[in-house]
Amino acid sequence: MIDFTETQVRNIEILFRERNYSFRERNIGCRNFGYYFLPSEINPELSDFILRITNQESKLYVIGVSESVPFAIRDYFALAEYIEFIELDLGLEGRVRQAEEIVLGIVEPELKRDYITKKLGLYKRELDLDRSKPEEYCLGDEGRREFLRAIDYLDEQLAISRRRIT
Repeated sequence: MIDFTETQVRNIEILFRERNYSFRERNIGCRNFGYYFLPSEINPELSDFILRITNQESKLYVIGVSESVPFAIRDYFALAEYIEFIELDLGLEGRVRQAEEIVLGIVEPELKRDYITKKLGLYKRELDLDRSKPEEYCLGDEGRREFLRAIDYLDEQLAISRRRIT
């Protein structure tokens, strides 16, 4: 996963403001963060995408969530990125799974299954796209391992939630 320069982060923020993308500030789980609503046309192959541009040292960030993600869970998509890339270290092994664990401890119970299902779809689709277009998706071996750990965890959580209903 890529660590961007401060200039790159600022330039993306300027671009998003120039394009008048909606911005939402949130406080969830004692975390203050903000993110942009992005048109799904930006990445038609990965409609429910998340975009993040971060600089680890300065903690500057821009996070965007596709408008195709249901409104009720968009905040949690952004929160997971914020935790993964701002609170946790970019090089921390297991950080994607850890961020998902934290978010699932915060998300409202009635939204949990939808959140898990959408995140599983996102991770699996992005892995497929990375395999076919590695130069475009740039996950690398480390990123693929991170996604696979998160998928395993979310699959377990989805199975648990299904057992509770039956």
